[in-house]
Amino acid sequence: MVNNIIGYDFDLTNLHHTYEIKHGMISVEQATKLLVKNKGLSFINNGECSKLLGQTSDGSALIKVAINTGISHISQLESEKKKLDKLISLPYLPDIIFDHTHMGEDTINEWDKRLYAYIARNFSHKVVIATSPIMEVFDPIYGVDKNKLFDSIEHMALCGVRLMLFHPTTSHDNWKTACSIRKKPSTSWTGSLLYKDMLLNKRVHNIVAEHFDDILNILKKYGITLDIGSTFRPSRISEALDEAHVMELKAQEIWISKAKNAGVLCIREGLGHIQLNYIPKFAEIIDHSTPMMPLPVSTDASIGFDHVSSAIAMTVLGLHCNIGVLNPVTRVEHTGGIPTIDDIIEELQTARIVAHSLDICNIPKCNEIDNIISDLRQGGKTCVVRGGIFDKKNVLDCKTCIRCGAQCPLRLN
Repeated sequence: MVNNIIGYDFDLTNLHHTYEIKHGMISVEQATKLLVKNKGLSFINNGECSKLLGQTSDGSALIKVAINTGISHISQLESEKKKLDKLISLPYLPDIIFDHTHMGEDTINEWDKRLYAYIARNFSHKVVIATSPIMEVFDPIYGVDKNKLFDSIEHMALCGVRLMLFHPTTSHDNWKTACSIRKKPSTSWTGSLLYKDMLLNKRVHNIVAEHFDDILNILKKYGITLDIGSTFRPSRISEALDEAHVMELKAQEIWISKAKNAGVLCIREGLGHIQLNYIPKFAEIIDHSTPMMPLPVSTDASIGFDHVSSAIAMTVLGLHCNIGVLNPVTRVEHTGGIPTIDDIIEELQTARIVAHSLDICNIPKCNEIDNIISDLRQGGKTCVVRGGIFDKKNVLDCKTCIRCGAQCPLRLN
């Protein structure tokens, strides 16, 4: 625990294991001060695979990339495991794997057969495992049982899950507001399940809000970082910054403050669909002391190419907001298809390019790879270089360029 600095009482035990501190991008003292003073950084405590998050003028972390997984039926379990095995073997593997499993009546009864448990057993030394406990325990007939929810959180924690998503902002008032101005109030999966539970069990407040202090106690006990979800993030660009969206943005700040005061580190789930010229206004509304994990697209019409639309929106957001984690989408996001491993790799590569493009704006050391590539091109008189952020070999490939011939400007000059 950090007790020698006046501020939040966070568990920063493994802060020194973060990549940024190991590679001299930021010092332990600098990162600690920014964390406990609520100056824009957050932290996921995952042993030697711990992650520092956030962008500040006084010191930044590398932007992390999350990849989503999950199943909706037990029959999908083995194929999803195979995808994950291949994904983790990549040299540019994701920083976070988010298990969004929701199976309803097909829920696996054996705890050790949960998908997150498999990821934790095999890959927790390489990536952070994240989950949404409400999706795990929601029953379509009875809703959410408090004791099952607490048991699930505890089991996830014991398995090694170190980031958990909750939506305390789901409320009757905001749902009513969203219904009055939107065709569909919410397309947030977890947020919608929470609201259905409120109706099934005649709750005044959602079960996460009702038992928020108890949930925080468990998260603090195991050093788990909290992801404050967004039930009313826009699901079409015309909903961005409408009354329901702005109402929730303000509510998120309240829950984030409660969590931090309890000694629980946070990130905030951010934006959904938005047109690019609205992003500066969005940035003026939110508090940047907590890093964001956005899920954006810049147009509703990019069907089949939503990984491109997402990359555009994430890049512009990163120039205006404190991004901690990118949560990209695959090209099949709105096509009804289940992403193949190739779709997931393409999604990961796209997000890695966005993250690196933003990192070189904040961390000078990140320019080194770009300078190496440029020097090779100019020194070797060819623009063809193998390597880059997906292959660190960085070598010339002079024989493969047939575009310009003797008129190549690198040769002429």
